[in-house]
Amino acid sequence: MKKYIPFIILILISFVFFHKTILQFKVPFPGDILIADYFPFKYESFLGYNPGSYPNKAQYFDVIRQMYPWKVFAVQEIRAGRFPLWNPYNFSGMPLFANNQSSVLNPFNLLFYITSPPVAWSIFIFFQPLLASFFTYLYLKKIKLSDISSIIGSVAFSYSLYMSVFLEYGNFGYSILYLPLLLFAVENIFENKKSIFGPLIAVIVAIVAFSGHLQLFGGVVLFSVIYAIARFIISSRRNRASLVLIILFIILGVGIAIIQLLPTLELLVNSARVDHNIDVFQKDILIQIYQLILLIAPDSYGNPAVGNYLLTDSYPGNALYVGVVTLVFALFALFRFRKNFFVTLFSLFCLGILLIIVNNPLSQLIYSLHIPFLAASAPSNYIFLLSFSLAVLSAFGVEEWMRKFDKKIVVPILIVVFGLAVAFILNKLFHVELNNKQIILGIGILTVSLFGIGTLTLLKNKKLLFFLPIILVFDLFYYFIKFNPFVPAGIVFPKTEVTTFLASHTDTRVWGYSAANMQPNFQTYYNIYSPEGYDPLYPKWYGKFLYSAQNGKLLQTFSENTRSDALVMNGYGERDLRENKYRLRLLDNLGVGLILDRPESATSKYTFDEKRFVKIYDKNKFSVYKNLEAKKRAYLTTDYKTYSSDQDFEFKFYNSDSLLLENNPGINIQKGGSGDAEIVLTLPDKVIIKTKSNTNSLLVLLDTYYPGWEATIDGSESRILKANYAFRAVALSRGTHTVIFEYKPQSFYWGIIITIISSMGVFCTYLYVRRFLK
Repeated sequence: MKKYIPFIILILISFVFFHKTILQFKVPFPGDILIADYFPFKYESFLGYNPGSYPNKAQYFDVIRQMYPWKVFAVQEIRAGRFPLWNPYNFSGMPLFANNQSSVLNPFNLLFYITSPPVAWSIFIFFQPLLASFFTYLYLKKIKLSDISSIIGSVAFSYSLYMSVFLEYGNFGYSILYLPLLLFAVENIFENKKSIFGPLIAVIVAIVAFSGHLQLFGGVVLFSVIYAIARFIISSRRNRASLVLIILFIILGVGIAIIQLLPTLELLVNSARVDHNIDVFQKDILIQIYQLILLIAPDSYGNPAVGNYLLTDSYPGNALYVGVVTLVFALFALFRFRKNFFVTLFSLFCLGILLIIVNNPLSQLIYSLHIPFLAASAPSNYIFLLSFSLAVLSAFGVEEWMRKFDKKIVVPILIVVFGLAVAFILNKLFHVELNNKQIILGIGILTVSLFGIGTLTLLKNKKLLFFLPIILVFDLFYYFIKFNPFVPAGIVFPKTEVTTFLASHTDTRVWGYSAANMQPNFQTYYNIYSPEGYDPLYPKWYGKFLYSAQNGKLLQTFSENTRSDALVMNGYGERDLRENKYRLRLLDNLGVGLILDRPESATSKYTFDEKRFVKIYDKNKFSVYKNLEAKKRAYLTTDYKTYSSDQDFEFKFYNSDSLLLENNPGINIQKGGSGDAEIVLTLPDKVIIKTKSNTNSLLVLLDTYYPGWEATIDGSESRILKANYAFRAVALSRGTHTVIFEYKPQSFYWGIIITIISSMGVFCTYLYVRRFLK
């Protein structure tokens, strides 16, 4: 029973951090900002609050705009017996599974099949720091540290500020929590190469890839490989077979994950995601030297959760803090240990990571090279490796200090105090404004922590050592609870009358004008069809087409402002909607049949021309207009011209129903309407259309063109053309036909094959090791 006590302690600590969920049944979810700031919720009353007045921490925008809607939709699809390859509700349709942030294969998604989404989400989020603490504890014990040292290291990593500020994303935590388990498995392989931990390494690597963050996956794998190589070099036995097996199982783990990685790579190649500008890297993404004050006082520049953040860059992107106790004992380990492999290795890890994430000549050089993928990512995401390394060092520091309550602990204490003073001076020299109130608060927490460490050192009573993790928990809990919202389950995407009305119209797309604009990707949660979306991995040709609403011409290049959002240009007032001909024609050609409005948009009868718009919904100040000139989602046409390049495509003030079909050469449709086309079945990954025409024609389907879609006409395969630079079309002969569009991406099916082969490779390798290796 004694061996389980540390795990019971870690569970109790997790209950402290999640007491609002455990005792008050609140969900760790940003429902506060959802109903306070976003359409349509901010115009309605919830929980007795006036519309838009619900107090909120203004955090986790991406959770409500991406992670949660995608997860709920994926679960909905699997329950319906379909694998969630395609999301038809945003961007006029785009891949879902291929977007690795949807984390469709995360094993913990099983929670969503046994209970309601809010409850499942609460458990899903709760497990992240809890599992991280379990795995870190196992690893630290494996490398011969005591229970108390291992618990402190576990808490330091599992509730580090990085883990806390990305907690409610879900994919961040699950992508990093397996790192200590992977190192634990590596240690076991060096100890016994025939161990079952070989296959476990492959499984862990695959699960990390399935957890939903490609950059963090790369960081975990690379860190583990470097660790294994270093472990081999320092090993007295130099067991080459163990190292080879570790790397082989890691490679096989990547092979198992190919089912996810191959479609994701295909999407990356075809996406609007672009490299960050080097100036943006230096100014807003890389951490500045003077910002290292955040290692000691994390709210020196304020905290966005309470609305007093002073910097223009991201608070989560600067989440360096691991607690005062962690930092002091990590420094103590550096000064007191001699020739300890783990202290040396993790010290080098700390130095290397700091060189990558802090603005310096080396990091500037690395990101100026525009290395694929790396140049489009955020180096600050690797802070978790720094947090983990400091947590391990702190565990060693505690271990050394406990032997005789070494009074030389005063050295790192003085270094921390001196470091705070130097950082304060640097900020003044760089004329960077600090939040004085938060500085004082940070100094207060620092003082309490240092006083606690000093008192335990003087008392030299091992029975009082339990106060050390309590001090650390107190420290990290303050920042955890300050940043993270916990809300009643009733405001986790609540139902509204207007969203219910819009979801009932499955034959057309919806767009909101001005104040009535619904944030992408809310539509995915409510099953509302929208031309807009929010995600840097959307197909680039679709984004170029949408941005033609600005001047009638295709967007030539993407920028920081266009790489994530595919938006129909939004306006304001009574004249803008009616008089912007580019946008009106774009809406027509996107099949936007319903337009939302609110009085706050300052519209009038002039805005919605009665010849074009008919009001079909008017309730609680929400208005919905039917766009009579919107094209049907599927229609036939015979009138077109051909073009040879993107530059030839522009609307030319819409003297025709301009539609481009670009596929060597391009085809510009002049008018629609040469027969009948009726959609008889629409599923996310399949559309069946019945057509009838007296002449040869083109069937245009206003769904996003993307590799992997296949078409059959009366059972025979047919080539899909790229319509309107962004959509799909097939050529038809005269008569009646049944056309089926179905999404069957080769990247996914090849991924399945490679995953199966890699899984068999893991099994065969393990059998070979067990039978033939000595």
